[in-house]
Amino acid sequence: MKFLKTPLMRVMSFLTLCIPLVLVLGLYSGQALAICNAASPAVASMFEDDDGNLAYDGQCVDGGDSDLDWNDFAPVTWITDNFPAPYRTTTSSAEGWFFAGKEDDAVSNSDTAFAGGVKQDDNCPKLKGGKAPNKDDMTRVYLSSKTLDGHTLLNLAWARIPQNSDTASAHVGFEFNKAETNCPDEVLAEREVGDVLFVYDFEGGSDPVVLTLRRWIDENYLTDPKQNGTDNPISFWQDAASPCDVDSNSPPCWGDAIDLTALGFAEAEVNGINNDVLDELAPNGPETLGNIQFGEAGIDLTAAGVFPQNSCQSFGRAFAVSRSSGNSGQAQMKDLVGPGDFVLANCGTVIVRKETLPDENPNSTDFSFATSVITNSGAVPNFTLKDDGVNTIYDVLPDTGLTVSEVDPSGVGYDLTAIDCTAGDVTPTTASVATRTVTFDIGSGQILDCTFTNTARSALAVEKDVLNFCSTENGQFELYLDNVLKDTGGDGASFAEDSLSPGSYDVSEKAASGTSLTSYDTFIDCDDGTSVDNAASVAVSLGAGDDTDCTITNIRRPTIKITKFVNDSSTWDLLIDDGNDGFDYEALAKGNGESTGTPTVLTTIVSSSLPGAGSTDYTGVLYGPVVVAEETADGADLSLHGIGTYTAHWECTNSRGVSSGSGASFSIAELQPGENVECEVSNARSLAPACATPE
Repeated sequence: MKFLKTPLMRVMSFLTLCIPLVLVLGLYSGQALAICNAASPAVASMFEDDDGNLAYDGQCVDGGDSDLDWNDFAPVTWITDNFPAPYRTTTSSAEGWFFAGKEDDAVSNSDTAFAGGVKQDDNCPKLKGGKAPNKDDMTRVYLSSKTLDGHTLLNLAWARIPQNSDTASAHVGFEFNKAETNCPDEVLAEREVGDVLFVYDFEGGSDPVVLTLRRWIDENYLTDPKQNGTDNPISFWQDAASPCDVDSNSPPCWGDAIDLTALGFAEAEVNGINNDVLDELAPNGPETLGNIQFGEAGIDLTAAGVFPQNSCQSFGRAFAVSRSSGNSGQAQMKDLVGPGDFVLANCGTVIVRKETLPDENPNSTDFSFATSVITNSGAVPNFTLKDDGVNTIYDVLPDTGLTVSEVDPSGVGYDLTAIDCTAGDVTPTTASVATRTVTFDIGSGQILDCTFTNTARSALAVEKDVLNFCSTENGQFELYLDNVLKDTGGDGASFAEDSLSPGSYDVSEKAASGTSLTSYDTFIDCDDGTSVDNAASVAVSLGAGDDTDCTITNIRRPTIKITKFVNDSSTWDLLIDDGNDGFDYEALAKGNGESTGTPTVLTTIVSSSLPGAGSTDYTGVLYGPVVVAEETADGADLSLHGIGTYTAHWECTNSRGVSSGSGASFSIAELQPGENVECEVSNARSLAPACATPE
């Protein structure tokens, strides 16, 4: 059967999700201790990691003030979404420490364990289902981590079921694998050179806890610079003749154990006899733990020298296992917790994310980036991201003044409008949208997580449409965008901009030389619904990624001319009403053969001839009616006072043909855009009867 352990696969997956626990080990001169109160030049964690309880006492065991203990992470919420009881997870933080907890099944035949006889050196060991022995049956594990003064500090704690004996030992191994290849059962990973094993050994009674470290070696242990100490502060083995921790074994195996507690890199404690401790983090509420039921430890991982300086190593999977004893040659593996994805590294991580406004669908645009960060492999090459893309750069060597920059995206139709680096624990020195650059310092175990948001540029096209029924002369117009001249011409003139930042833009026109806007009716219509009548400009609002087309339509207004014919020397006032709303124009005292000139009809578009909303087709527009009239000259007054004893005959010619009528005024029903209407009005005095009747 297949055992995808929900236990520490969950214990460790909870770390991946919830705790930036990056184990960083570098060799330092002097004694650098991950203890609560360390003497200079050591790093004092200020975490009560070896008092054998979870309560904050305010003082380290060996003196000096402390900052916190495990219960300071309370209250916590145990999550059941992906891991139902008894496999729940929880996270918290306090005083810059990140905390994660994992619940494990206990006193259960459904628990996952190793098959009988499996030893720590066995690669891809067989698994089985079964209940762990009393002393090996863990109920939960706690971990906390913090980077302080360049040192990554790790605290761990475990709780197990009530013990049958006050002298019961405890042996727990924590294994970290590079995990590039799965074992045949697809649960565990095949070990690779450099994989890490930490073993926590408590023999019971008053014996101190011992924390040891082992590295996985292969048959090349003598010549491989990673294994023999050439490329590492310490070698993965101590005795060339018998390099395995179990001397009778041959590589591949776990190399010789290094006692971290003896070297001063770790300290630990188990709660003793008659020393019950209160666990305020327990999954089902505060719980009292009895004799030797709780253990804890603190480790300065940087001081132990596992990773070489100025170089990074990463491990991607982890699991924990209880052992039958601390004797590596005899110990059998018991309760398995895990495995789970987990990153163990001694350097920083840089995460770059890309978002666009609006969201691309499909994601097709490539955005280019450059960075100055250095990894194990050297300089990081330039890279590209599409919308929703993420580039995670692992193994970033700690340094100051590093940068991540986006190449100017205007060439692909975007602007960088926001940089958000709040998701990680590194606060940039600067995050400049103007220079599109994030500048930052990064240390071991730190994460820079930045999202670069690009807003799509907008497109705007403007086209000129001139309507003139009677002439191919369409005038000359200047087209402007935000008062910048873009094109000059008549019908068909245009311009287009396809890389505008979102915002409001003024689209306008002016008359070029030889053209007067008063001779035209002007309509500006855009396909986003923006429109204006008889105005030479309009504000167009462009959102991210908008593509808007506007048409400026100029309709040539018609003109009208009245010529006067009369067979005497009388003079006449000639009037025009071009909007059916009263006379607008008057030519005074015109005699035989004189005319009004050619005034432009200004306000007489027939409303029913205009196109519907949203249309830019004005080809059916008509003007009218226009009223022409005359009166005997009496000065300027824009009103009719009669033609006296004269008769009047009107004859007007336009595109609709010749129309005629009589009387002091005459109405022309329809006029085409741009046509010139000619009207003649003839007057004759009314004659007296041929014969007078004598009185």
